[in-house]
Amino acid sequence: LHSHAEMCSLAKQIRCAYSYLLSSNDSQNVAFYLTSYRDSAKDALQVHSAENWAAERIGLDLSQWIVSESQRSTIKSEDIVYLSPDADVALESVDVGKIYIVAGIVDKTLKPGLSMSQAQNCGLQCARLPYADLFPQSVKGHVLNVDTVIQILSAYGKQRDWEKTFDEILPKYKKEPRHLRFVNRDAGPTSGPDGLR
Repeated sequence: LHSHAEMCSLAKQIRCAYSYLLSSNDSQNVAFYLTSYRDSAKDALQVHSAENWAAERIGLDLSQWIVSESQRSTIKSEDIVYLSPDADVALESVDVGKIYIVAGIVDKTLKPGLSMSQAQNCGLQCARLPYADLFPQSVKGHVLNVDTVIQILSAYGKQRDWEKTFDEILPKYKKEPRHLRFVNRDAGPTSGPDGLR
């Protein structure tokens, strides 16, 4: 489903997430799983030496992996939370007994509901980070990169405070309110009442 460029972008985000966990010493507290580790995804991740990571590399799709693990009684679907910016429910806290799925969906032209429908297809509960609640007027919307989500989950686990966590991890442009800019084609960019027509 991803183009080559999108797959490379996703692989880079996953590498950044993994590197962050290593540098923050969270790799001992986190199990890192890569599902759908095959074909173009595997090729893109191997550029970043993913075969050497302390991670579970699984060739199955997420839904196939969940069914497989459920049949072996190693996980229960109620212990899995699929993170989606489209979820109605905000994540209140991070529970060390739960599995959090961060979907690797790269959609430069946002497709609302895509990650949520994947969660529903897998029969999983869905939650969103409370980013939209704290920054309702953010410039770029409420979709975050995979590495940013991992950093937020890790930092929240230490601080137990969403506001401090977002302040520490999010880039400045993700926290700024929207400012409408109007362009008067004759005068160039303006931002005041003179630019309104």
